[in-house]
Amino acid sequence: MSDDDDDDALRELVLAAVEDLALDLVAYDRREDEDLPAEALRDALVRGVVTTTELGVRFGRRVAELTSDAVTRSHGGRES
Repeated sequence: MSDDDDDDALRELVLAAVEDLALDLVAYDRREDEDLPAEALRDALVRGVVTTTELGVRFGRRVAELTSDAVTRSHGGRES
């Protein structure tokens, strides 16, 4: 397997983890959350109280903070 293949596989693992986090955010973590039940989250998105772009930006910033990696910040938004 080439380095590019390894990188592609790693990229897909990371992005799959992000998809899992999204499912946790909108479903599993909302099941017993009295402060932000699933309906309130969906309503906030539908009404534009918060946007998916804001969620993505906040998530990206936090990942960069937690990894303290300047490279992570410089590659922001790489999505295919």
